[in-house]
Amino acid sequence: MFWLWLTILAYGLNAVSMAINKALLSNKFNAPFAYTVFVGVLGLTGWILAPWGYLWPGGTFFWYSMASGMVMTFALLAMFYALTKDEVSRVTTVIASFSPLFIYFISDIFLGENLTTAQILALILIIVGGVSLSYQPGKRWDKRLMFLGISVLAALLFAIAFASSKFIYDEVGFIPGFIWLKVGTFTGAILLLLYGKARREIREQLTTGEKQTGIIFLGGQIAGALHFVTVNWAIALGSVTVVNALQGLQNVLVFLIAVVVSIFNPRLLHEEVKGSSLIHKSISIAVATLGVYLLFYYAQ
Repeated sequence: MFWLWLTILAYGLNAVSMAINKALLSNKFNAPFAYTVFVGVLGLTGWILAPWGYLWPGGTFFWYSMASGMVMTFALLAMFYALTKDEVSRVTTVIASFSPLFIYFISDIFLGENLTTAQILALILIIVGGVSLSYQPGKRWDKRLMFLGISVLAALLFAIAFASSKFIYDEVGFIPGFIWLKVGTFTGAILLLLYGKARREIREQLTTGEKQTGIIFLGGQIAGALHFVTVNWAIALGSVTVVNALQGLQNVLVFLIAVVVSIFNPRLLHEEVKGSSLIHKSISIAVATLGVYLLFYYAQ
């Protein structure tokens, strides 16, 4: 059962990472392009694993790794931008729910996998939960749909990145694949520097940023990196179906963290905590989480 505790730890770490990202992007670090570039550059720390498994993947898989890593960069950009505009519980639930949906569509197209009736029902639950979560009384639907669309785009890009990275890991191994995927993420971050807004955001953060903000940012990225390592370790030791199904736990943890922080320090992390809103969010998250669970439960 060690792998089960690893899974719980992994999603707990990612919940903390997401909460920190939201807090920084909403307050001290309201610069999604700069945030993405800094995260991409930090990805080069993956080279510390080189002594334990570095190898040249070959020309074909080098370009696969570059492409997959760059897709991950733009997935992060979409997620960070969504976090500047929407509540963290909404963004994380939509991404965590729609990513498996897109992965199944990708599998159907490239691997010829057919969905069962139960899996189709699961996809419907995911969509209903995600769309329901985006509803906010008094907010214009065109704005809500735009924010929902950005989160769904992030989910699609993450699905492409995860599916392609799985293919790379199977072919060249985890450590070599991880190293070269991070090079791709770094390359994507460098490409963002071609955009003037990204350069302006970076200059602003480097000149006005606080040391404490930088420390918190690093803490969030360390939590995110540890999540990646522990969740892959759990998959290696236990059931990949159960590990993926338990990502619904992450939605619940993010929601609880956001609610607690909003109660004690709403300026740091704002989450609507009125009674009717809490009930609505809880039901929507439960529906989406049930869909994710069913999707992976009937995967075999």
